[in-house]
Amino acid sequence: MKRSLLIFTVFLIAISCNKKESKIASKTEYATFGEKITKENTITKEILLEKYKTFKKGDTLAVKVSSKINEICQNKGCWMTLDLGSEKTAFVKFKD
Repeated sequence: MKRSLLIFTVFLIAISCNKKESKIASKTEYATFGEKITKENTITKEILLEKYKTFKKGDTLAVKVSSKINEICQNKGCWMTLDLGSEKTAFVKFKD
C-alpha cells in the first residue's frame, strides 16, 4: 500500500512538472490626455533638418514631425531628443 501511494505521488509530481503555461498576450492600456495626435500635416526629419539650418539661437517652431525618439525626460516627460539623421538631433521641450 505504501509503495502504491509513493508511486502515485511520484506520478503526480512528474505530471505537474510538465504543465505548460499558456502565454496570453495582454493588451497594454495607456492613459491619454489632450487632443488626439494624427499623422496629418506631419513633416519628415529631413525637412525639419533643413528648417533648423536657418534657425538662430532661441528660435522656436511649431510643427508635427515624424522621427525616432532618442531620449526622453524620465521624470515628467517634459522634453525629448529626436533623430534627424546625419548624426544630428533636435531637442524638443514641452510646456506644462
